[in-house]
Amino acid sequence: MSKKKIAIIGCGNIAEFHIPALREAGLECVHCASSLNSKTIDQFAARHKIDKAWTDPKKLARAKDQWDGMVIAASVEPTLDLLKIVARSGKPVLVEKPVATSSERLAEFSTQSPSNIIVAYNRRHYNTVQKAQEFVTNKINLRATMTLPENVSTEFKDPYFLVHENSVHGFDMLSFIFGKVSVEHVETANTDNPYFGRHAILKSSAGHLINLIMNWKAPANFSLSLDDAKHRLDLVPFEKFQLYDGMKVIEPSDKYPVRQYVPHQVDSGTVFDNMPAQIKPGFLGQALEFSNLIDGKLPTVGANMTDAYNAQVIAEQILGNHKP
Repeated sequence: MSKKKIAIIGCGNIAEFHIPALREAGLECVHCASSLNSKTIDQFAARHKIDKAWTDPKKLARAKDQWDGMVIAASVEPTLDLLKIVARSGKPVLVEKPVATSSERLAEFSTQSPSNIIVAYNRRHYNTVQKAQEFVTNKINLRATMTLPENVSTEFKDPYFLVHENSVHGFDMLSFIFGKVSVEHVETANTDNPYFGRHAILKSSAGHLINLIMNWKAPANFSLSLDDAKHRLDLVPFEKFQLYDGMKVIEPSDKYPVRQYVPHQVDSGTVFDNMPAQIKPGFLGQALEFSNLIDGKLPTVGANMTDAYNAQVIAEQILGNHKP
């Protein structure tokens, strides 16, 4: 049985991570392209033993008879236009997040998404994030805090670019874990400095409140903490989890002459548990789901275009520039 033939557009850092994951999933990368007349695509093709490098990405996007599925891992600006060309083929597409950095550009997907598109929010495929989803399921009372110390800076042309391009990972994680979430309240951490941070309260469809701390440029980890007053699950950073059950008392000793009350850890793990060392976390899971989509099986974990739209809406509401 012949392998499914994959084409990829993009030859930057993120594309380098896709190739080994696609191959581990049993897919064959046979075509690649990058920007028009790219000077680096030939080296990328040679490095990854891809049969044909195309000089025009749009021509590859339209050549639907030569591939079974397409991965779009281009820079953000041309991604949506390329996606629209590929999507018209009806064949499966795995497109890198965020697809676009404004909800306005994604507005046509606000209520429905083409079934042949998976958006590569790879953290949904983390075992740690899936454990968080399991922790939340069927909980009536729950406290949640997410911390996103993004690198917001006036040194960039758009100081908030990384909120739209990277913090959206966190927003999408919340939607995956809790179901649809809404922004209830936002405060600027320093009213004299809009680039210092934001504090926001989000609410899940089940009524859980989520404390979102955007402590921009802080020397801190991206993190998520969940607790139901007895158990606590920490993802600090997102790639690790620690599960606690109640508190443990450690009596005073000569070395530490004070009674200690510490969380009782009952489980822990990382995204690297039982995963091939050469594969970036989350990428194999989404590659396998992409392969299943080529076989006609709809995704159960991967994000869609409506999810991508919702992530940008949350970003804009927190930044105060969303236009309903």
